Amino acid sequence: MNNIKEELPKNQVLKISRGYITDTDYKNGIGKNDICAVILFTIVVLNSDISDIFLIELKNCLQIYDQIVFSPGRTIYDILGIPQDFIQRLLAIKSTLV
Repeated sequence: MNNIKEELPKNQVLKISRGYITDTDYKNGIGKNDICAVILFTIVVLNSDISDIFLIELKNCLQIYDQIVFSPGRTIYDILGIPQDFIQRLLAIKSTLV
């Protein structure tokens, strides 16, 4: 399902995420070359105001599907391959970038 060929370097992901993406997360593919990596990169490169809007919109989009269980028993987070608390992690990471 993952079509992203390039990987974000582990040391940079761990440094930027300030512990909100752990070594274990990275080894499991979170923040490596997945949608989490794309979103993490996006909030780092966007200016603060735009990244705030981006995170609010992302949170709103995920909340729409938050209570829906898809077949076979998968949540939107499972389908996207992101942790359930990913938005909270991103907000925490974002607060360390300012």
